[in-house]
Amino acid sequence: MSPFDYAQGKKPSSSPPVADTTGHSGASKIMNQCLSWLGKTVKVKIDRKIGSKHPNPKYKTVYPVNYGFIPGTHSEVDNEEIDAYVLGPKEPLEEFEGKVIAIIQRKDSEIKLVVTDGKDYTIEEIKELTYFQEKYHQSEIKK
Repeated sequence: MSPFDYAQGKKPSSSPPVADTTGHSGASKIMNQCLSWLGKTVKVKIDRKIGSKHPNPKYKTVYPVNYGFIPGTHSEVDNEEIDAYVLGPKEPLEEFEGKVIAIIQRKDSEIKLVVTDGKDYTIEEIKELTYFQEKYHQSEIKK
C-alpha cells in the first residue's frame, strides 16, 4: 500500500508507511515516493489551525495557514507523521481533503507536503505562504 492510499483512508495490511528521511539512501527513495504524490488527493488532520499560536511558548509564531499531518505516515526525522501546509482555505479547519501540489524538503531531509483545494500556486507564492515557518530552515520546493 502506498502512503497516499493510506492518507486517503484505505486500511493498511501491515504497519503505516515510514518516511526514512534520515539523509541516507532511503531519503532519496522517500522523496521519489513523495514526488509521486503530486496531483494526488490526501486527507490532512489539522493540528495547528489558521490563527493559532505555535504550541511551544518560546516561539511567537502565529499560523497564517492551516497546518497538519497526513494520518498513517511516519517521518523518521522527527518521529511524527508527515506534515502538510494547507493553502487556500481562510478559516480554521479540523480536517481537509485536497490535492498535493508541491513538496518542501528541508536540509535535514524532513519533508512537508503542500496541499490545496485545487488551486495551483507558483513556487514563489508557496515560499511566501510558508515563510512564517520555513524561514528557520534551509529548504527546497519541488513541484
